[in-house]
Amino acid sequence: MSVFDLLDENQDRPLERFRMENKEAEILLITRRLFPEIDVEEDELHCGHDEDLMYSVLEHGVETLLEYGEVQCTQRFRNMNVLRKVKVSVGVSISSGLLNLDITTEDIPREELLDVLKSYRSRKKFYRLKSGDFLKLEDNTLELLGELMDSMHLSPKDFVKGKMHLPVYRTLYLDKLLKVLLITGSQEERRQKLDEYTSYDVLVTSYDLLKRDIVSYEDKEFLYEIIDEAQYIKNHTTAASKAVKVIKSQFRYAMTGTPIENRLSELWSIFDYLMPGFLYSYKIFKREIETPIVKNGDEDAMKRLQKMTGAFILRRLKSDVLKDLPDKLEEIRYVKMEKPQQKIYDAQVVHMQTQLAEQDDAQFHKNKIQILAELMKLRQICCDPGLCFEDYRNESAKLESCLELIQSAIDGGHKLLLFSQFTTMPEPDRGGCSYPL
Repeated sequence: MSVFDLLDENQDRPLERFRMENKEAEILLITRRLFPEIDVEEDELHCGHDEDLMYSVLEHGVETLLEYGEVQCTQRFRNMNVLRKVKVSVGVSISSGLLNLDITTEDIPREELLDVLKSYRSRKKFYRLKSGDFLKLEDNTLELLGELMDSMHLSPKDFVKGKMHLPVYRTLYLDKLLKVLLITGSQEERRQKLDEYTSYDVLVTSYDLLKRDIVSYEDKEFLYEIIDEAQYIKNHTTAASKAVKVIKSQFRYAMTGTPIENRLSELWSIFDYLMPGFLYSYKIFKREIETPIVKNGDEDAMKRLQKMTGAFILRRLKSDVLKDLPDKLEEIRYVKMEKPQQKIYDAQVVHMQTQLAEQDDAQFHKNKIQILAELMKLRQICCDPGLCFEDYRNESAKLESCLELIQSAIDGGHKLLLFSQFTTMPEPDRGGCSYPL
């Protein structure tokens, strides 16, 4: 291979003098890198069957060689392409309670789409299609398709087939396709946003803001109304409970981890939001269901309530939805009290025993609250005698052990969430602890 400078004005020099040996060396280096295999008989350089090298030639090799001159290609080589974008469309429709998905592709045969996704997830640079073309795997469309397949729990067979029929609740996974508007800001800003609500798919607000803006919602209609932490409407007389029931929607959902905290009326309030009148008026509900269950333990009334509400309650456990959630690791550590702390504890025990010995049955029942208070004092002494005795200056075994665990965790780069049964336990500055507990 020789390169000549044909623009040299001195045409009288021998042809060999026009050679550009530096350029020849550069071109030869690039060529050998792109085509490392040598066919001695045909006197040719080639890539062999190395698809990585073929992709490299198509992607940037030819462009690099064009900087040095003309590159001649065979028609077969010209027919090979590098596709840079995956053209995929997903049609979504709902009919007969089913979510219908129709996945279509333009440049990629549907039967190869699954292999393309596997290559993308393996972090490969390209995928060689059966047509001979190369697909560059740097398109976010592939990531979205992978998420769709995983979140919908689609089988490879269904995915390749391209047409899928899923339960309609799977639409909740398509949140990235929805335009979401947060109703926040000043009163005027919220009003302006609500005026444009038809341009969005989902509106998100809080109970407090909904109460303030409820007048602005009265003339608007929605397909779904979904409330989270539904225990906030457990009292049907509150403004929050009344506000969510004003919204006009075809379907309503309530999500809560505690549908009943104290009284059956809380369950009635949630159902009064979901299906007004289904559990009757509260007056009838209280007379026929709540009172018989609470006061009389009426099993018939309980079964009646369960039968009426059971079909509308979907109870999900963490074990059902978080398959990868590790088992809770619990370590119980016993700490022995030091002598000063043990002495105070023993004195408190003797004090209680003396009090109890001096009381008859009538006095015992009368002084139950006082006895509970004394037992509480024992628990406080176990944690830190300073909770009961302001002048206590000695160490607390439990507090010291706690501080050691905290320091060990912090040294290991961990973060902690610390709970205590007493709000005054411990003082952050005690024991050298400078962390907000």
